[in-house]
Amino acid sequence: MIEGRIHTRRHGGLHRDRARHVLWAAFLACLGILSSACGEAPNAAQSAPDQAVPSSEVLYVLDPRNLGPATEVLRVDPQTGAVTARFESGYDPAMVVSPDGKHLFLSSASGTEDPSSSLLSVVDTATKEPLASVEIPDRWLNTLPAYFPIMSLSPEGRWLYVLQGRVTGPNLVETSVATFDTLTNQALPGPTPLDGCGTALLFSGFADRHVMALCHLAHDARSISGTDAGTAAISAEVELPRVGEEGEDENRNSMDLQQVAGGGRLPDGRKLVAVTQNGYVIAVDLGSGTASSTEVGLSEGDAVPFGQVGTSNDGRRLFLGIRSTSTLDRLSGDRILVLDTASWRPLATLVSPVPFRSFALSPDGQRVYAVSTVTRSIVLFDSDQSVPIMVIPNIGESPTLAQVVNPS
Repeated sequence: MIEGRIHTRRHGGLHRDRARHVLWAAFLACLGILSSACGEAPNAAQSAPDQAVPSSEVLYVLDPRNLGPATEVLRVDPQTGAVTARFESGYDPAMVVSPDGKHLFLSSASGTEDPSSSLLSVVDTATKEPLASVEIPDRWLNTLPAYFPIMSLSPEGRWLYVLQGRVTGPNLVETSVATFDTLTNQALPGPTPLDGCGTALLFSGFADRHVMALCHLAHDARSISGTDAGTAAISAEVELPRVGEEGEDENRNSMDLQQVAGGGRLPDGRKLVAVTQNGYVIAVDLGSGTASSTEVGLSEGDAVPFGQVGTSNDGRRLFLGIRSTSTLDRLSGDRILVLDTASWRPLATLVSPVPFRSFALSPDGQRVYAVSTVTRSIVLFDSDQSVPIMVIPNIGESPTLAQVVNPS
C-alpha cells in the first residue's frame, strides 16, 4: 500500500545566514578537498564558528586499508581531530564498541588464505589489551569498496550478533547469525540460519535476546528470538513489497533499485523501517506481520546507496544518504536526508562537500559523522544544519565505517 508522497527539499537553513555560509564555503575551498594547503596541522579538525561537540563524545573509525593484511581501528577525538589510539587488526576487520566505550569487539582474519576463519577479540579500550578471543567460523566477509556493518550489539550490551555466510556454490551463500555472550565471553552454540536471505542487515530489538534482520536477496524482514541457553529461532517473517521503478544505469541496464538499501529500528522495538534504493520507506510490524510503504520523493536520477540508512537511538528520526545515479561511484552519497519517523516528513538535508561511503550517528542523534573513503576524512554535521560544522582530515588509509560513543 502506498500511503503518501514526500517531496525532498533542501531544509536546514541554507540561506538563513548567507554571510556565514559563504565564509564556510570559502574555507572548504581553501582546504582544497581536505588537503593541508592552507597550512593546518595534519589532523586539525576544521570547524565552523559557534559549534561544539560534547567533550565525552568519542569516534571509532574502521580502516581496512584497502583489504590489506594489516588493518586497524582508530579512536578519534572529534573536538580536535586527533587520533588518540590505534587498535591493530587483521584481514577484513569488523568492529562494534560497547555503549560505555570500555570494550571494543574486533573481528578479523589472520590472512587471506582462509579469511572465513576469523577471531572475535574483546579489547579493553583503555589498555588496548585483549581480554578474550573466540573463533567465529564463516564470518561474513566484505569486499571493498562495498562495506557494511556485520555485527550488532544489544541495547544493554550483553549480546553481540555476528553475521555469517558460507559459500555453497556459484552465487550461493548460506546466511546465519551467531550470538556472542559478552558477560561470559563465549559464543553460544548453534547459529540461527537465515534461509535464502543473502546479505542481511542486523538490528537489535525490543529485548536483550531479540534481533531483527533485513534480507537483501529474499526482500523480507525477520525477527529472531533467543534464550540464555543459546537456542534461537525465527519468530516472525514479513515479505517486503516491491515498489517504485527498477531504474536504469547510463547504459540502460536495469539497476533493481527496488532492493533494500538499509533500515533501522522504530520507537516500538518490534517494528523496523526498511528503505529501498529508489526512495521508499517501508514500515514493518513484525508483531502483526504487516508492511506499508511511503515514497520519499527523490529527485529524478537520485538513489539511496546500499548501507547508507540509519535511525536515531530513540527511533524518531530516519537518516538516509542520497546519490545521483548518473555518477559512476554508486556507493557514495553526497547528502543526507533526515526524516521524522512519525510522519515521514523531511526535517533537514545535510549537504556534504565530499562524497561519503557511510555515516554514523551520535547516541543522541544530534550529530552525523559522514565517512569519506576517497578523501580519507570525516565530515561532521549537526542534524538540524544543512552545512557541515566540522571536517576531520587525514583519517587512516581507507576509512569505511564509524561508530560514536558517549560514555557519559
